[in-house]
Amino acid sequence: MLVNIPARIALFRAYLAEFHSDADATAAFASRALALIGQDGPDVRLLTSIGSLVAGAMHQARLHRQLAAREQAAERFAEQVIAARRSPNGAGWPRTSMTRSRSGW
Repeated sequence: MLVNIPARIALFRAYLAEFHSDADATAAFASRALALIGQDGPDVRLLTSIGSLVAGAMHQARLHRQLAAREQAAERFAEQVIAARRSPNGAGWPRTSMTRSRSGW
């Protein structure tokens, strides 16, 4: 029994976009599927649940992409700190611990 073919096609496209790690296309197709589902039909609950799951997966993909970018930035920063500490002049990094002078600091 084929019901609501356009909504199912939009869901299938959302799955394909998610498979290809395209969060924007996943969101667009999932939103389109949810809009096409409407209020009538025997499989409204099923399609709504699947559309919501795909939209949630898209949200997770965006969060994962943001986390990966932050991790890469942290790694680059750590590499820069290590390189600065290994340079001959220390690039402004103290080689010894901070000590208190007679005048205070």
